[in-house]
Amino acid sequence: CWTELLRKIEDEDEATLLTSVERKYSSIHIEIESMIVTLPHVVMMVSKDAALYSADVVQCLLCVLQVFDAIEPVSSKFQAAKTSQQIYSVIIPLLVKLVIDPDIT
Repeated sequence: CWTELLRKIEDEDEATLLTSVERKYSSIHIEIESMIVTLPHVVMMVSKDAALYSADVVQCLLCVLQVFDAIEPVSSKFQAAKTSQQIYSVIIPLLVKLVIDPDIT
């Protein structure tokens, strides 16, 4: 899951994190880009099939929110794109919907 990425980001100081996020081939940058690519698919699968909804899925989605909260302040690219705002606008309604109506089909 993305918990390991969150741990890596939280362990970095701000200057090192900025360098890692901005450097195209750093491991953190590649993991973030991979997360961005896979996230819509995860959200779509969970929103269409309640059987996939579990504590692990919720934990992963919460990690995504925390990752973007951590990297947005140090990255002008993510600040300009308002990435956290976009991610929150997708994930929070999904989590609320799943909590209110766990029988989504």
